[in-house]
Amino acid sequence: MRTLSRFKVPFWAFVCLTLAFAVPVFAGDAVEFSGEVKKVIAEKNKVAISDPQTKKQFTVTLDEKTKLSGLAKTGDLKKGDKVTGKYVVTSAGAYMASELSRK
Repeated sequence: MRTLSRFKVPFWAFVCLTLAFAVPVFAGDAVEFSGEVKKVIAEKNKVAISDPQTKKQFTVTLDEKTKLSGLAKTGDLKKGDKVTGKYVVTSAGAYMASELSRK
C-alpha cells in the first residue's frame, strides 16, 4: 500500500497543472465565423446564424463592445444577410460577438 501512496501526490499535481494550463488556452479565444442570418431578435441583441458549410446554426449576442461593420445596430440585419465576424464563448456558454460585419 505504501508504494501506491507515494504516487498520489505526483499524479494529482500532474492533473492540476494540466488543467491549469489547458483552460486558459481555450477560454476567451476568439472564433471566426461566417454564415447567413436566419433570425434577428433585435430587442435582445441576438442573431441566429447558419454556417453554410456545416449547416449548423448558432446564436451570437451583441453588446456595446461589439465592433459593427456595414450596419449601425442589430435591427439593421435581416433574414438572408451574409455575415462574418468573431465570437468568444463566455463562462456561461453563450457566444458573445466581438465583431460582426454584413457582407
